[in-house]
Amino acid sequence: MHISKVKLGLSALVCAAIVASSPVANAAQCGKSDKVIAFLGKKYKEQIKGMGLVGTKGYMQLFVAETGTWTVLLTTPEGVSCIVAAGDSFETISVVALDPNA
Repeated sequence: MHISKVKLGLSALVCAAIVASSPVANAAQCGKSDKVIAFLGKKYKEQIKGMGLVGTKGYMQLFVAETGTWTVLLTTPEGVSCIVAAGDSFETISVVALDPNA
């Protein structure tokens, strides 16, 4: 199996686990994508920092504010976005390549 398909499959499983176990899932915080994004911008000053496909189910977006709050949205092909995780103290880190000979 191609490595990106493995990563994508794992990402989908993680996303599904987050949705199933999150208090947010019980609150059903979903809506039209443009309205959810506008809400995150207005209330939390969060802006998009990254995104990725979740198979054919849609895509994931990460929104972050300068204050450190963050939100992960899962958006369907029909344009419905659901908040699957949110928190604070977001930090950008630098990735250091490991020496393959070590």
